[in-house]
Amino acid sequence: LPPAACAALLLPAAAARLLPAPLRPLVSVTGPLAAMFEAERCVECHEMRKRLGALQALLEQLRSVAKAANAVAGSAEMQNVDACRKQMGPAQRAYSEHRTSAHVELSAVQMA
Repeated sequence: LPPAACAALLLPAAAARLLPAPLRPLVSVTGPLAAMFEAERCVECHEMRKRLGALQALLEQLRSVAKAANAVAGSAEMQNVDACRKQMGPAQRAYSEHRTSAHVELSAVQMA
């Protein structure tokens, strides 16, 4: 790849409009580098990342509440933290499985 194409890979797909006009076709949906940006354009990936972000924010909030209450193991606050953690595991696995199954080409390119 030419150096300019390598530099284009460092940007997220949303920043493609900031690239010089000659490089934009490289990162377009049909361009040769499109597979590298496939997950960014995937609606299901976006929804899963959004869900994981919301769970992470909730976990941080619950941890803050537990810390402020000097919660001990088994308390209601710590049970809330544990319940949130238990939701995160399956959500993270589902996202990982989706990426490896739906974006096989992307995974192969990243491993190369």
